[in-house]
Amino acid sequence: MKHTVPALVILLASAIACSAPRSEAPEPTPAHAPVAPAVREATLEPVPWKATAKVHRFGDLYLASQPQASDLNQAQADGVRCVLDFRPEGEDRGYDEGALLAELGVPRTIVGFASAEELTDDVFDRARVALAEMPRPLLVHCGSANRVGAVWIVYRTLDLGVDLEQAVTEAKTIGLRAPALEQRAREYVASRR
Repeated sequence: MKHTVPALVILLASAIACSAPRSEAPEPTPAHAPVAPAVREATLEPVPWKATAKVHRFGDLYLASQPQASDLNQAQADGVRCVLDFRPEGEDRGYDEGALLAELGVPRTIVGFASAEELTDDVFDRARVALAEMPRPLLVHCGSANRVGAVWIVYRTLDLGVDLEQAVTEAKTIGLRAPALEQRAREYVASRR
């Protein structure tokens, strides 16, 4: 028997999901808030932040390589309420991103992985929960947008219902370049269908 979570509980969980910095994403839950058609049908558009190498916007998601410190102010000005970081805690970002975000009042959740071997089903599950529950606008990043692209394939296909090949094309536009990450995303999608 499948249980559903009342809409009020989902809204409350979304409101507090980013209330404090966390190093881990919330545990996966079987119930997610439905995705609005406007989010599903948004288009991927480049964003001209001054110092960050790659930034694309998809509705209320910003998908990026490592944001430079100066662009975090721009992210905040653009309304970003939370940051989802796919870099492990100890990976060098060039500055103390956590401290700067705390100073700006923008919470960060880390669902870190450094390689295709570390991109487990659990990591995909946690990333999907974070993408579903974190307040928007949301900045999602890694070092080069390669890892963002891998997670994008899964999120776009399984959670937003688009064709797998379209999701792969979008992921490559975002920054996916590692065949091993793409393969892991394809395997995960196949296992969840």
